[in-house]
Amino acid sequence: MHPRLLPTLLVVCLAAASAATRAEDTKPAAASPAPAHKEAQTQLEVQMEDLNSVFRKLRRQIGDASQNTSSLELTGKLITLAEKAAKLAPAKADDVPAADRAKFIAGYQAGMDKLVKQFRTLEAALKEGNNAEAEQLLQKIASFQKEAHREFRRPKG
Repeated sequence: MHPRLLPTLLVVCLAAASAATRAEDTKPAAASPAPAHKEAQTQLEVQMEDLNSVFRKLRRQIGDASQNTSSLELTGKLITLAEKAAKLAPAKADDVPAADRAKFIAGYQAGMDKLVKQFRTLEAALKEGNNAEAEQLLQKIASFQKEAHREFRRPKG
């Protein structure tokens, strides 16, 4: 092979690879199909996912008094999301006999009202700068959440 041919060949290969990469970058991304097994989410499920996301964020920072301004903002979001969710009915209500459905929904709404009150108590503790109490309240809220999910959430699967 000619000694000057190797560097020229290398430059041509790199240019071709670069052009191919740029061509792939300009192609529109193919839409990934939604999983066939995933059911459409209800409005309540969307609200609850948002609530859960904010709740997890708050749990990570609740003990840090320097984060109280952010924690108060997150608590305000939790209150708003819980109030909106209280106006909806869980999907599991469709599985309850018609005669018991109104009682089931009323129980769910009462639970959501209790959750809003707990968030307001949490908010008060944060405003007072009592992060130790706020942490304890958040743990109680997490336990309440687990109990409520067992009662009002439709089993997955």
